[in-house]
Amino acid sequence: MAFVIGTPSRSSYGSFNKMVGSLGKSPIGSPHMFNQYMQSMELNNMKTYAPSSLAGVKPIAVEQNLLDPTFVKRKSKMDMLHLATPAAQQMRLKLIAGSVIVFINSGYKGKRFIYEKARDLGVVAIIIDNHGSWSEKLVEDGVIKKFIGVDMNAPDIEAQIVSIINGLDDEGLSVDGVTTFWETAVPLVARVAEALGLPGNPHDAIEAAKNKHQTRARMSKGKLPTPRNYLISSDVELKAAADIVGFPAVLKPIEGLLSIGVVRVESEIHLRKVFQDVTEQMEGMYMTRDGGMASIRPGEKLPTGAHPLKTKLMLEEYLDGIEVDVDIVLTAGEPVYCKVTDNWPTLEPWFNETGDNSPSILPDDHQRELEALCVGSLKCLGFKCGVFHVEAKYTTRGPRLIEINSRMGGGQVRENNLAVWGVDLVDESLMTAIGLPCHPPVPSGPYTCRSALYFNSKQTGIMGPADWLANVRKLPNVVYARLLVGDGDEVMCAEDGLPTWLGQIMCEGETPQEAIDWVVKYEQMVDPDIIPQGGEVALRCLLPIDFSREDMGFLKAPTQDAQDYRLSLLRDRVVVFISAGYEGKKFIFERAKAHGLMSIIIDNPGSWSEALEADGTIKKFIPIDLNANRDQVVSQIVAAVKKLPREGLPPSGVMTFWETAVPLAARVAEGLGCVSNTSKAIDAAKNKHETRRMMSEAGLPTPRNFLIKSVDQLPAAAKMVGFPAVLKPTVGLLSIGVVRVNDEEHLLDTYKETEAVMADTFLTKDGAMGKLSDCDGVLPRGASPLNCAMMLEEYLDGTEIDCDVVMSGGEAVYSKITDNWPTMEPWFNETGDNVPSLLPTEQVAELEALCVQTLKCLGFQTGVFHVEAKYTTRGPRLIEVNSRMGGGQVHENNKAVWGTDLVDESLLASIGIPNAPPAPEKPLTCRSALYFNAPRSGVMGPGDWLKEVRSKPGVVYAKLLVKEGEVVQCATEGLPTWLGQIMCDAPTPEEAMALVKAYEAEIVAPILDKPAKAKATVVPIPAVVAPKSDVFTPTGSPAATSSIKKPVSKSSGGGLSAAFGSKTNLSEAKKGAEPKMDNSWGN
Repeated sequence: MAFVIGTPSRSSYGSFNKMVGSLGKSPIGSPHMFNQYMQSMELNNMKTYAPSSLAGVKPIAVEQNLLDPTFVKRKSKMDMLHLATPAAQQMRLKLIAGSVIVFINSGYKGKRFIYEKARDLGVVAIIIDNHGSWSEKLVEDGVIKKFIGVDMNAPDIEAQIVSIINGLDDEGLSVDGVTTFWETAVPLVARVAEALGLPGNPHDAIEAAKNKHQTRARMSKGKLPTPRNYLISSDVELKAAADIVGFPAVLKPIEGLLSIGVVRVESEIHLRKVFQDVTEQMEGMYMTRDGGMASIRPGEKLPTGAHPLKTKLMLEEYLDGIEVDVDIVLTAGEPVYCKVTDNWPTLEPWFNETGDNSPSILPDDHQRELEALCVGSLKCLGFKCGVFHVEAKYTTRGPRLIEINSRMGGGQVRENNLAVWGVDLVDESLMTAIGLPCHPPVPSGPYTCRSALYFNSKQTGIMGPADWLANVRKLPNVVYARLLVGDGDEVMCAEDGLPTWLGQIMCEGETPQEAIDWVVKYEQMVDPDIIPQGGEVALRCLLPIDFSREDMGFLKAPTQDAQDYRLSLLRDRVVVFISAGYEGKKFIFERAKAHGLMSIIIDNPGSWSEALEADGTIKKFIPIDLNANRDQVVSQIVAAVKKLPREGLPPSGVMTFWETAVPLAARVAEGLGCVSNTSKAIDAAKNKHETRRMMSEAGLPTPRNFLIKSVDQLPAAAKMVGFPAVLKPTVGLLSIGVVRVNDEEHLLDTYKETEAVMADTFLTKDGAMGKLSDCDGVLPRGASPLNCAMMLEEYLDGTEIDCDVVMSGGEAVYSKITDNWPTMEPWFNETGDNVPSLLPTEQVAELEALCVQTLKCLGFQTGVFHVEAKYTTRGPRLIEVNSRMGGGQVHENNKAVWGTDLVDESLLASIGIPNAPPAPEKPLTCRSALYFNAPRSGVMGPGDWLKEVRSKPGVVYAKLLVKEGEVVQCATEGLPTWLGQIMCDAPTPEEAMALVKAYEAEIVAPILDKPAKAKATVVPIPAVVAPKSDVFTPTGSPAATSSIKKPVSKSSGGGLSAAFGSKTNLSEAKKGAEPKMDNSWGN
């Protein structure tokens, strides 16, 4: 009767292994192997055990049966397990059938072939991986027996997996081994195997191999040749590292992947820069569960299935010579397979692979030395069994180790070893997992010779749709030609960073050199389909072929000829605009079209700008809900923009002229690799409190301020800042929520009311203000909430100004000052302005210097900025930074007075073309504008009350800003309404100011009493709607305190609750209509 053993427990075969060891053989590593092995011996005369009874058999009984003479006679069968013959290999493979193997982390989809091979061998495969892994579907496909979803990032994942595997016994799935083919899971598998008593290497050997510094320490202790190296804990140790290692050297993570962070350095200065760059690059980087690389921002949670790449860095001597891969199989601590593959010279300084060939063409003695070093390294680390992929170099001083991978190599490693040497490393890995000895039969010479070539991108951009390897696949000796990136994917060349692998060709030949010759020949026949994108790449593509590096000086010259040339480079460029703003900004897109630039607008569905595609102003409109989660919106926009090259619209830049979209545009530009200021700089400028913090750190003069997180902090804020003070949102718009407060009681009342109103207020997609309470608490499509933190800041006396700045290459190339007249306090509503400034020359210079220094300290490098400041009795002080072209009349004022078109400069900056506007020494004209703030509250009456003014001398325009029937309010009841505006030109600023004030005195505005049916009352508008003592003082002397002490209380029907009614045509916005707004307004 045949000897039959069912499924034993993991403790039932210890005596069997003890007996096998006494026979001089390797132990059998799992209950399944005990069962399978005994069946293969055909021991017919031994006692039969029922499957359920084996666990109860005492070990001594098993030993006694194994000492039976019949077993010893069959000892030759045991010997066969350790033979490197095809028959013995077939026997070992048959013994795998029925074994239960748990695979921890399935890796990416390209590893499916491993599980299919396991299935074909009869393995009962169980995968433990993150919930939602691609491998979950393998159960449905019949490839694996079971999928178990867990959180692989859980801190107790090892204990979870041990518990899961123990629980499988209850399902009749007693586990024989655990393994992985995924690099980041190797240490976890080793710990789990140790905990369960399953076959495997000691986890300390695995950890030592994963840590390059530990590897070298153990090798040095084992008297093996080791490169000079130094573990760097911080930048303080860089000099010591440089002194010990010398140059050239290689900076690398101690735990690396895909050559990320591995850079050659040539000097200590170079080392310091690269150390900082690599540290920043590695921060937040992780490997996705699909094998890709990505990064998260500070504070963001690691995605499910991702593995962080945080690691220390080490400096190591640069190794010359030929790099190789050595694939090794160990059994019982000895090598049973060891083959060398040559790697071609890497693409330095990034050490990116370029190609390989197998077998090696190095001299035999060099190969033997390399094999000996790699095997010796494995032994000194404590490895006993398994498949290893070891990287090394044969240098002028002999063989030197690079790193040890404690698992089968990725890429083409498995198929190369199988094709060239007939050894399937998947088979050997599975045998090791269940404790079966490995002895693959290896031919005396290769079955074939192979060479592979990687296409490293020679250009930064995005991939086009063409299959540029299609023709190569049909050519002689081609094994395969694979695309490694797809249509729309970003790619990078070595000059810009770690180069992207675009594709791979594999060829066979009768000799290694013949295979190499084939791939090199075919490399010359292909042209990867790369579309240039953004930044310096776009600029290089735009310049004529004969535009030499020496001529770049002309491109940066502030002359009209150079400006004309710069603008000509806009033709046929594609720029993506994030949010069109309100309808008054149409002139921007018309200007872009006039330069031949193709505009793509991405905005909310139903935006007014959608019609611009039909009338030919823009090239394309893409509707995306910009109110969704910010990260989701960024991802959607990036995905949409990546598709544009398929339509022949490769984007050169990303930008916006709309305040609320500035942070979004910066993140999209970063996601696409386009020219942009960093989102960090944008966010800092948008948050007034953060702006002041960074200014203070940079040593720039900063008003006293206090960030208020709750009403409880008001006393502390008052104590630090003092009175009078200004309460304002940290993120503001149109002076909304900005109120002067004169004492602590006033501060408390104003804070509570402001907080409530800000929470109820939103900005519509067309620039109007709305209230959530008027919309049933639902934010309208395209609207942006204004709810934000508040801050208290010292009141600044003196003259307020606007400073329009253009930066290029981190330096200011244009900065001009406009004087703002005294604001309507306590609301800080604007009353008028004039340009050029009437301030003394030295004060103008100080203001410009403060504004530019602030931009630099925030980290800005390029673009157009609208900065607001004051010249106080203590010198210049900043109010806020707007990271885009100013709204209102800013564009037309700079163009008329200084000949500088800020739309042009914004467009140039967006695609990386240098800015150098040719501004004249003296103004081309002088301008002054006056805003009509409502002198009393009511309803706007009929009639064009500015009609007569438009025909008067010097008038540039006279615009009505509210319509008949709209509610308006004065300063005593809330934020005053702008009724209209007059702008005049004159030879001097003083003359321009005199004109607007003279015309103002002639004007009456029809304001009806409430209710709307009341008889119209014509009210003359005073010359300046502000206390007479608070006069405009161009010399910078302090203005007197306003006579307005406090806004009217809530009970009066005014106050902040009434403050947001009519900066724009809100009544139409509430009805869903688009308010007709002039381009003078908005942000």
